Amino acid sequence: MWLYLRFTLSYRDVEELLAERGLDVSYETIRRWVDKFGSAYARNLRRLAP
Repeated sequence: MWLYLRFTLSYRDVEELLAERGLDVSYETIRRWVDKFGSAYARNLRRLAP
């Protein structure tokens, strides 16, 4: 999920990156993770940015 929030990647791009690492996750699962955890994760990224 951090890949989607940190970089300008689509859900399918993240799906492909995870597949290269051996993780079989659909883009729909990534979308659900972003919906559920995305706002908190983005808030932490903004706080840590210089």
